Amino acid sequence: MVVGLSQTKDDETIHGFSYENGKMRELLPDSAFSAATGINDAGQISGYFASRLGGITGFVWQDGKVMTIKAIRGQVSVPLAISNRAQVVGISSTGKKDEFHAFSFQNSRTTDLGTLGGTISQAQGVNDAGQIVGVSYLPDDEMPHGFVVEPGGKMIDINTRLENRGAAEVLIAGGINASGQIAATGFIGGNEIHALRLDPVRGSALKPGAASLLLLTVAGGFVAACENIRRRRG
Repeated sequence: MVVGLSQTKDDETIHGFSYENGKMRELLPDSAFSAATGINDAGQISGYFASRLGGITGFVWQDGKVMTIKAIRGQVSVPLAISNRAQVVGISSTGKKDEFHAFSFQNSRTTDLGTLGGTISQAQGVNDAGQIVGVSYLPDDEMPHGFVVEPGGKMIDINTRLENRGAAEVLIAGGINASGQIAATGFIGGNEIHALRLDPVRGSALKPGAASLLLLTVAGGFVAACENIRRRRG
């Protein structure tokens, strides 16, 4: 099954959909806008829709039933991934102006994952072990770094976990699989931006692996920040 978003008839709006066996299904036909962002093996679909209250509300859809996801505070919750244990991660408003944090949602509870010191962070991926990866701005709100959150733990800058810290500077962690391998984006050789694969090694270190095709969904704002940093370094 494939999920995503599509323009509706006569290009009136955009709605999330699922696609299976040659048929596309509109998930929230009554919404002003919606998008589907992830799906797990049980057919549970994560996504978000424009709320009648003026905000953006996350949801989990399964067999025609919709469960909404509360924001940390405020009116914005945008899920970006869902695990086979129905753990949803994404980005949410915090109730403070221009501040958005990565979140985890499971068992009807939304958890604020914090930041690496900046005002904005975003969870990009989660595996079935509950390991979460994403991107956060550092205290100056100019430089983004990839992060990892272990189950029940705090947000950690991935760069502090690298076996050889001089080998790469990880800017975005885009996904994590069941083996703990992380798809990332970062600097190699000072100012060249590469797709990276980070492989777990002894202890808690992560090793920059070969460049791969694993670079998929990343936040446009963070990508733009990475390019601006590259230009300044160049």
